[in-house]
Amino acid sequence: MNQGQCVRDIGGNLGVFSFLAAHRVGEGGHVVAVEADPFLASLIQRSVLLSNIRDRRIDVLCAAIANRSGVSQFPVAEPGRSSSSLEKPEHRSQAGDTKCSWCILKIALNPILGSFPKPDLPKVGVEGVELMALKGGSRLLKEARSRICIEVGDGQKTGVTALVKTAGYALCSGSVRLNSWVPVSECVFNTLPVPSEQDCQTLHAA
Repeated sequence: MNQGQCVRDIGGNLGVFSFLAAHRVGEGGHVVAVEADPFLASLIQRSVLLSNIRDRRIDVLCAAIANRSGVSQFPVAEPGRSSSSLEKPEHRSQAGDTKCSWCILKIALNPILGSFPKPDLPKVGVEGVELMALKGGSRLLKEARSRICIEVGDGQKTGVTALVKTAGYALCSGSVRLNSWVPVSECVFNTLPVPSEQDCQTLHAA
């Protein structure tokens, strides 16, 4: 991340990445934190209001990312809300049981792209619904052509790999030091899809 860049935190959780990004991109940058859980989204918003970074722009959008817009039930995981997901995550033991369920809005990535400046770095952590999220973000893959930091669950690897490769992206592993991205043939948990016109081996820390 560099000064003045636009960052999208898709699956903002408590906002840790959002606030780190806000410090990195500076006054001229812009961060959008998208969080489905209304409780967590409200915590991010309160942190924005209470923090000493009023000169940084952080917008908070309370919505779940999906392949199409609508209304859905959002089950909140127990004991940890951070593993909550729009759908039951695949092969993720940390999801646990359901504590409660919220009725929430869901939105595709494409409308977000049209409502905010082009993202320089989207970070996607949506707990087992990565493929559905990317299917609603065709403009992100075809027009924005940004590097994407994404967490990919075991049950999503094949589908996400095929989707991003079809869109002309190479895959890099982020499971090593951030300044040493390694090309891979299939998505791993921490994956950095990179437009094919770039080179994984020349990337520096985002």
